[in-house]
Amino acid sequence: MNKPGLSGSFWPTPQEELLLRAALLDGEEVREAWETVRSSFAIDEHTGDSLRVMPMLHANLRKHGIDDPVLPRLAGMTRRSWYLNQTMLHHAGEALRILDAEGIDTMVLKGTALIERYYKDAGLREMRDVDILVPRRQGPGAMQTLERNGWVPAEPLTEKFRWVNHGMLLQNGKGKCDLHWRLLREFDPPGPDPSVPYWEASVPLTVSGVETRALCASDQLLHSILHGACWDSVHHNRWIADATVVVRSGDVDWSRFLKRAGAGIWAATLRDALSYLRESIRVAVPAEVVADLGRRRFAPRDRLVRRYVSSRPSAEGIAGGFPLAWSRYVRLTATWSVPRAALHFPRYLRVVYGSSAFRKVPAALSRWAGRPRRRPETVRGGDGI
Repeated sequence: MNKPGLSGSFWPTPQEELLLRAALLDGEEVREAWETVRSSFAIDEHTGDSLRVMPMLHANLRKHGIDDPVLPRLAGMTRRSWYLNQTMLHHAGEALRILDAEGIDTMVLKGTALIERYYKDAGLREMRDVDILVPRRQGPGAMQTLERNGWVPAEPLTEKFRWVNHGMLLQNGKGKCDLHWRLLREFDPPGPDPSVPYWEASVPLTVSGVETRALCASDQLLHSILHGACWDSVHHNRWIADATVVVRSGDVDWSRFLKRAGAGIWAATLRDALSYLRESIRVAVPAEVVADLGRRRFAPRDRLVRRYVSSRPSAEGIAGGFPLAWSRYVRLTATWSVPRAALHFPRYLRVVYGSSAFRKVPAALSRWAGRPRRRPETVRGGDGI
């Protein structure tokens, strides 16, 4: 959902925001949020990311002594989340042991790391799979190792996957493992592996008895926000809860966070996200951090790509998909010169669309270029957009 004054389409609806406030705030504001949303609250009507908030809602209502007939249902959802997560963590240990035996470095991401380091309760944040990052150079070997041990990839590792995607989902009949060779699809361009600084600052973590690594708190906050801020088919409300528990841990080094944030589209996205956390969820984000991010400038290619990375694209076949494919290419090649990026763009389109569909790209481009343009966004911080 769009939100006035903030860019992107990754913001909660008004009802979702009330549920988040009831689940995450403290004191009288929890009761106020719950009383406001309660009259229209129908637990069976909630789907997707809203359901993932229910365990935290249950815990916070109980913490604040709020009694309600819906609490037993919420308690049942918490128990279900705990059971599913225990199963996932068990399979995470299996995958980590297999990779460790081959000398492959691993780092757990997202739910696995967040549960173990920040939530401290496997019932509070449901996972759907286990996310494991390996160094880019070890990606092919990690895939082969897991396949030899019964983990089946969701689809073949084609050239398109190597160019466009950040990971591959594998299953072993019981568990799911999302093996990453990039931190994020739009956050990890070709060239020297940019995840090296994140490995260097990572912290040790033990998952199901296996030693692995996790992002440090500053990098975890960055990753949680940017993962939620890149629009896809899932509405990512959970980034708000994840970012909240990371900040409240007190472990975030804000100087490192600002250093890793850089400039351009990600600085603006992080600024908006942290502003939202400060104003709507009462998270103690330093005002000077938001101000610093707001002063950072955009490169021309950042202005072009920002509209599509964090906003819902239209779905009109190849014409609708072209802007998103193009914007991802611009981000993936952000460290390349413009001539080099232009030279390789046709190959990228053939990889994304396939040889036969590639012939339709010029017509798609023509239709897209001829569309009426929306007025440019106005965002805070003087970044020129």
